[in-house]
Amino acid sequence: MATSAPNRHIGVMGGSFNPVHYGHLKVASDAKRRLALDTMCIMPAAQSPLKTQHSVSAEHRLAMLDLAVTEFPELQLDTRELEREGPSYTLDSLQELRREMERHPITFFVRELGERIEPVRERVAAFVGADPSRLMFVENATTGVNTALQNLGLKQGDELLVTDHEYGACRNAANVIASRAGATVREFTLPFPLTDAGEVLEALEAAITPKTRALPPQVHLTTIRSFLTSKRTLIVCATP
Repeated sequence: MATSAPNRHIGVMGGSFNPVHYGHLKVASDAKRRLALDTMCIMPAAQSPLKTQHSVSAEHRLAMLDLAVTEFPELQLDTRELEREGPSYTLDSLQELRREMERHPITFFVRELGERIEPVRERVAAFVGADPSRLMFVENATTGVNTALQNLGLKQGDELLVTDHEYGACRNAANVIASRAGATVREFTLPFPLTDAGEVLEALEAAITPKTRALPPQVHLTTIRSFLTSKRTLIVCATP
């Protein structure tokens, strides 16, 4: 049985191991390799809920396992069920494992996030036609807009163009960043309701002036989300 948490994938082979034999350990080793598990645990039960009494004590079964796993260094012994009173239920053990791993999320963020995010970055970059090395993920639209606007290099007299449908947090970011640079924010009205996607493009083209540096990325795309062709056109048009 395998379980996962935000930062690790763990396999568990439970049983009485009365006695342990080569078949147990070979299967566990192969499972770890084939499933690409971070850890494979051998978890001996103190008392199976399906058996009344083990013919060999827990102490002796654990001693046999200790000797046997020396031939399989990729396997680890987990003795939590031997240390827990009462019948050994697998569900209880898996819940304990998950709680333990959730208490240590730093392992995921420090050790694993980088290598896991790279394949995603490459797929997203291919989808939007971007260079993966120049694509970054942000927490939300507000963070993305702030990042983009602060790296525009706005100067005195420049202009940011926004619509009357602008998301409030993004509009606030545009106002603050433009004010710091001595630039201005100008709002134009989107036609609504729309009868044709081209109406948005026409309104945008009419609003652009030689001073216009950028359209914030959040701008009005949700308003015309059903018009895929116009989205692409607007993205091209808004590129400095």
